[in-house]
Amino acid sequence: MFFLLTGGADASIALWDLTETPDSLPSQHSQTPSPSHALTHHPSVVLSSKSPRGHTYGITHLTWFPFDAGVFLSSSYDCSLRLYSVPDFCSTSQPGGIFTFPSVVHSHAMSPLSHAYLVAVATAQPHVRLVDLKSAANTHSLAGHDGAVLSVAWSPSQEHILASAGADGCVRIWDVRRSAPCLGLLDLDDSEGIAPAIEAGEAPRLGDLTQRNRRAHVGAANGLAWTPSGEFLVSSGHDERIRVWDAATGANTLVHFGPRVRNNALSRVLPVVVPEDITGAGREVLLFPSGDEILVAEMREGETLRRLRVPAKRRTDRGGGGGKGGRGTVKEAAWRKGHVEAYSAHADGTVRAWWPWTGEDRDEEEDEEREEELVGEEGERNRKRKALDQVYRELTKKKITFT
Repeated sequence: MFFLLTGGADASIALWDLTETPDSLPSQHSQTPSPSHALTHHPSVVLSSKSPRGHTYGITHLTWFPFDAGVFLSSSYDCSLRLYSVPDFCSTSQPGGIFTFPSVVHSHAMSPLSHAYLVAVATAQPHVRLVDLKSAANTHSLAGHDGAVLSVAWSPSQEHILASAGADGCVRIWDVRRSAPCLGLLDLDDSEGIAPAIEAGEAPRLGDLTQRNRRAHVGAANGLAWTPSGEFLVSSGHDERIRVWDAATGANTLVHFGPRVRNNALSRVLPVVVPEDITGAGREVLLFPSGDEILVAEMREGETLRRLRVPAKRRTDRGGGGGKGGRGTVKEAAWRKGHVEAYSAHADGTVRAWWPWTGEDRDEEEDEEREEELVGEEGERNRKRKALDQVYRELTKKKITFT
């Protein structure tokens, strides 16, 4: 079985069995549903805030345990991190562990390599907490940020390397074995990093990367993701930029993703790197929640490959737009491992699945886009006509004397 986890602002956690056949599945679209045919899944289990086993405030992050597909972690605005197993979650058993903190938990991460069972926790305080699941204790903290820590991510190639992003706009790189300050801070204006020293055969001066005025983003940095190889780190921030960093040198690769990036969420907004077995080595593809759509972009060049948007009719039916705080805003995106299939969570409470499209689907979207353009042009003409009518009415109310 393949499960999907979702968490809501109402503190509920839902478990979905993706192998179940959804309702309303048209026979002519049994493999690849089109935008006009909505398939409906129902959760297998829902744990609500009314249950003593659940969280009491909104869910901030859910992750599967990297070494056991039947175990997951959840964090919440109730200042706690909880450990569940699927069998216990489906029964009436209590969570396997509850860890409480003095402030809101924005996100958490567990290394896919280390069997030390360390969980990095990003809280509203200016340091990263490390929790040992074996001893059920906080081991130590990584201090350095000047505000809340919003996102954390472990390197997939070096088990002791951790990245953190915060409200201060900084992205810090840590070696959790060291008691010293972080290894370095990424800087948006630094396109070289320690590469010149490496090329000259000199020992890199890591002190150059730890200056406090280095910022990865102008405004809060609220998203981090490593590429599967660990070669690059991707960050996102309130300056509405996605940046790609060379993990070996700390250099900004200066990839530009265009003007369509939207990011003003107070919580984390994570880029998603599509697995290399789908895209091929050396051609990384990103999914990024951007307003009411998901941007699909080529990571090394920044080229937008696709914009995944909810069909206009269903956007209208659900009450709509994807502007700041809009109900259609995409809050999260996820890729289903081993499949060409993505999922997105929206501010209106819906979870949507995305499959490859057929030619018929593409034609349907193009027709819809043309219709939206015509509606927009007609609306602009009406606006100008009303403005002209208003000017005319104002003139007719005034007495005009010619001399």
